[in-house]
Amino acid sequence: MPVGALVALLALAPPAQPARQPAPLEERRLTVGGVERRYLVQRAAGAPAPLVIVFHGAGGSAAQIARAHGWRALAARERATVVFPDGVGRRWGDGWALRERPGVDDFAYVRAVLADVARAAPVDARRTFAVGHSNGAFFAQALACRLPGAFAAIGTVAGQLAEGAVAACRSTPPVSAVAVHGTADPLVPYAGGAFGLGAPLLPVVASAAWRAGRAGCAPTPRRTAVNASVRRLVWTGCDAGRGAELWTVVGGTHAWPGSPTRRSRAAADAALDATAVIWDFFRTHPAR
Repeated sequence: MPVGALVALLALAPPAQPARQPAPLEERRLTVGGVERRYLVQRAAGAPAPLVIVFHGAGGSAAQIARAHGWRALAARERATVVFPDGVGRRWGDGWALRERPGVDDFAYVRAVLADVARAAPVDARRTFAVGHSNGAFFAQALACRLPGAFAAIGTVAGQLAEGAVAACRSTPPVSAVAVHGTADPLVPYAGGAFGLGAPLLPVVASAAWRAGRAGCAPTPRRTAVNASVRRLVWTGCDAGRGAELWTVVGGTHAWPGSPTRRSRAAADAALDATAVIWDFFRTHPAR
């Protein structure tokens, strides 16, 4: 195997760890603003654990995303607690791409989930992360602005910043951010602009660059061709502990790349394990 191909393969592979069986999922219920809400949690045993909150896309659910994308197995292997929240009406109101709805406060709900998880088992506040797909990715972007200090880093798949978020987020503390997006996404356009569900979006590269600028990174990223379908941008020189990355899947669709439970719509969708990439970014970017 050529050296370049071997390096690319190793870059995509998660670190070898002893196999562990995921702990059972526990259902928790909360009342927030008079609305009964629920979430699913898989707890890590022992010392304060990293916490990853995984937000489903529009039309999804906590149970659906808990089955998909490999987060439960990864959390068991890495001794992390993972939470799968449920959106009201199977979606999230992020305030920009999809408007908030009267009587449903998703931001207060996430605050309540964070507090409820921490009461039941020790959580490492420096290693608390949010990740989402599509509408869940828009929501993770909004959480970084609306819940300052709650998350050390965010990860997004198929969801960038809405144009209206830039001015609203300018005065909030920066977070580290990693984004994954396919160039052939038919629902959330890589080039930005209008899309079917709401407000105009920034181009994916501009969205990642804005996050990098807020984190104090140098304006010109380091570019790497990981394999025939995957391009990686890494912004360097960031403020201490911060980071920003964009993984572009050339020809990738709206699917979560590398998802073990979803049939790929394009060969490129199998060219990257997005879950492993996002976790690797999270574990190297705790809060300072």
